[in-house]
Amino acid sequence: MTAMAQPAELDIGGVIRDIIGVLRRNLTPFLLLAAILVGIPSVLTGLAQTMYLGAGGWSHLPSFAFAGLIRLVASLILQAALIYGAVTDLNGRRASVSQCLSVGLNDFLPLFGIGLLAGIAICIGLMFLIVPGVILAVMWCVAVPAFVAERMPVMESFGRSVRLTEGNRWRIFALFVIFALASAVLSAVVGAVTVFAPFAFRAVVVQPIVAVITGLVGATGAAVLYVELRRIKEGVDPARIATGFEAKDGAAP
Repeated sequence: MTAMAQPAELDIGGVIRDIIGVLRRNLTPFLLLAAILVGIPSVLTGLAQTMYLGAGGWSHLPSFAFAGLIRLVASLILQAALIYGAVTDLNGRRASVSQCLSVGLNDFLPLFGIGLLAGIAICIGLMFLIVPGVILAVMWCVAVPAFVAERMPVMESFGRSVRLTEGNRWRIFALFVIFALASAVLSAVVGAVTVFAPFAFRAVVVQPIVAVITGLVGATGAAVLYVELRRIKEGVDPARIATGFEAKDGAAP
């Protein structure tokens, strides 16, 4: 009897190396995109914190919630922009800031739907002993790249992410932990350096810088992870993934 082939395992080290490589080759355009889509909303949120909390109270919590929603949508647009940039890079080409940004902005409404549905479900899951929320976050971690690259309906992108992550979720969770630890170390170092800085400076300058760095790495990581899952699960290389963008735009990236 022929032995069944074991499913390919995600190479955690390889994913990290690819993330670093993509960022190194595209640092300027990707950093600019992160500054626009994550940095500016973070600065505005910091200004709101400085004004509202200094003026007296938590009655402005709805405003903060709205600001958080804006930041969530902006981070999803960044993820959409960087999946285009990352796939283009892995094909040996470079995408411009305008090309990447147009991909993200053109999909604004569907991305909003993905972010809202995933955010609500994950938050509910986190309230039930945390574990269900973490499981959903891992299962749906490439829903945005799947939607952007494969042009499928919003709800189908969740199922697509579930199928792609199957068999590698513990390894993906390990990547989540590595990212969370790195983010915590960055925040701790920055916090220690600026511990005596005024609240307004930390809210308007320091927090947005940390948000830009973590947003940049997180969005690039989601893009690289999606490409790697397609490769090991389906044997699809970046060139074939790029075909979806070309069909959408009518031109090669």
